[in-house]
Amino acid sequence: LNEDQLVELSSSIKKIEKSEVSNSTRDKSETAMTKLTKLHDAWSKEPEYKKAYDSMQAEFELARQLIATRIKSGLSQGELAKKMGTSQSAIARLESGAGLPSIRTLLKFAKATNSEFHMSFKRISRV
Repeated sequence: LNEDQLVELSSSIKKIEKSEVSNSTRDKSETAMTKLTKLHDAWSKEPEYKKAYDSMQAEFELARQLIATRIKSGLSQGELAKKMGTSQSAIARLESGAGLPSIRTLLKFAKATNSEFHMSFKRISRV
């Protein structure tokens, strides 16, 4: 898999994870997530996919945190976009994990969600 396919898979997973669906469609969402998880598990056996996926863990983790923070703040993507002075599509890209936002953007996000932004480095222990 190439990086674009990986980003597309990540985006699809994120959309399913953050979907605020009614109970009548929840089963469909869970079924789709199960299919994506199985697909990811199968692809993870391919060295190229695993390498590309592993190289994007920082983006995936940041995307998960952004989505969780927005949802906890009770904002839709559109509402957050207005507070940040941007478009809903920009928020969708921000939450897709397809890239790394600037610190300025993260600070605007924190202010709009009434959150604090913290950044830290952790030393990696080597064996």
